[in-house]
Amino acid sequence: MISQILHKIGALGLIGSIKLAQKNLAQWLIKIHPEVRRRQKKEKAFDIENSVDTSSNVIVDDLDVEKEISKHCVHYEPTRVWLFEEIFANISVDYKEYTMIDVGSGKGRVLILASKFPFKQIIGVEISKILHKIAIKNIEIHSNKSKISKKIILICKNIDQYDIPNDNVLLFLYNPFDAFFMKNILNNLKKHHETTGKKIILIYVNPVHSETIEIYNFLKQVKCNQRYIIYSNK
Repeated sequence: MISQILHKIGALGLIGSIKLAQKNLAQWLIKIHPEVRRRQKKEKAFDIENSVDTSSNVIVDDLDVEKEISKHCVHYEPTRVWLFEEIFANISVDYKEYTMIDVGSGKGRVLILASKFPFKQIIGVEISKILHKIAIKNIEIHSNKSKISKKIILICKNIDQYDIPNDNVLLFLYNPFDAFFMKNILNNLKKHHETTGKKIILIYVNPVHSETIEIYNFLKQVKCNQRYIIYSNK
């Protein structure tokens, strides 16, 4: 142990070694924090409790998407259960009046989580056939196990080719694509806003392209932090 410490000091210098030790201590303290451990436990339990496969990440190259489209896409990573719960704790609407749309629905985790709420219907739009097939299986297993009769619709197509239903809509986006596709969906939402007058709620998780949304003044921020932003047109 002492030899390892001396080796680190020799490689990084005394100040560098102290900074590294502080960083490692901070990370360790975060890991043992009760709330962090609770969240990690919930993550590990989700797939087991629901007999589904939603946890493992999938890189863009394995999404079987055309090259011209894939350059605008982001790898698959599941929405954390605790984060979904935190977001929906900050939404106060009559869910029966809304159609929920998960844009880039991946393996269907958010659809399963959303099924606990009395949405008019729940729709997952996913461009990857591989993820779409996994989602079909997951939703079927979950529906049979939970006996939920809620209508969940899975659609495999580019979001540009999807027509937003003539309803009040709640859209969920976990940073599924870059600003190029973000502009396309915002143009569709603006048209929906202007032609139908329906209510729109947009939940943007990991909002790295939020500046693109800010250009469209029909959507206003309701809740904002580093992890997600909630927008509404009302």
